[in-house]
Amino acid sequence: MPDLVFAFLFFIMMVTTMREVTLKVQFRAPQATELQKLEKKSLVTFIY
Repeated sequence: MPDLVFAFLFFIMMVTTMREVTLKVQFRAPQATELQKLEKKSLVTFIY
């Protein structure tokens, strides 16, 4: 059984390649300038 796992792992390592493509969309995280405490926590919604 371990020989099959190592053979499969070796196969995956030989077949897969790493992408070397430049991204066409730049992502910038918003910068916070102020901090404010929420008074009514019921207004906060959660996205799952």
